[in-house]
Amino acid sequence: MARRAPGESWEAYADRQVREAQARGEFSGLAGEGRPLPDLHRPRDGDWWIKRKLRDEEFVAVPRALQLRREVEEARARIASARTEAAVRAIVDDINAHIRHANATIVSGPPSTVWPLDVDREVRRWRADRPVDESPAPHEPVDADRPRPRWWRRAWSRPRGAAD
Repeated sequence: MARRAPGESWEAYADRQVREAQARGEFSGLAGEGRPLPDLHRPRDGDWWIKRKLRDEEFVAVPRALQLRREVEEARARIASARTEAAVRAIVDDINAHIRHANATIVSGPPSTVWPLDVDREVRRWRADRPVDESPAPHEPVDADRPRPRWWRRAWSRPRGAAD
């Protein structure tokens, strides 16, 4: 790096350094080249750069254990709006993977007290919240008050050689 010449102002020295770097091509190919500067319309405060860095890095100020509880609540909301049992199982599997990873890796902050969700219990809860269809299925007898005979009685009462 060239030194400042005697009698050269700091402004002229800085301008000369920039011109020489441009001539060497040190400013070509930088990220964001040719695009407008982001957030020009926003007012700047003293910590604008750190706020933008935190936003760009997706930094979360909430401890991971507390964030995990929020993720479980969001997963339960997604379960309630799921349309199929397969979707419910996929949501539970996904949140359980997050829970297991967090329980295995959290080293700072409060400890995680969240346990993986029981898939079958969540499916039963999801089914219980679904509206029940009161119309009889086409293969069911209309007289639903009469108990259905046990399977072995049905099997023995069927004539031999009848197709299953």
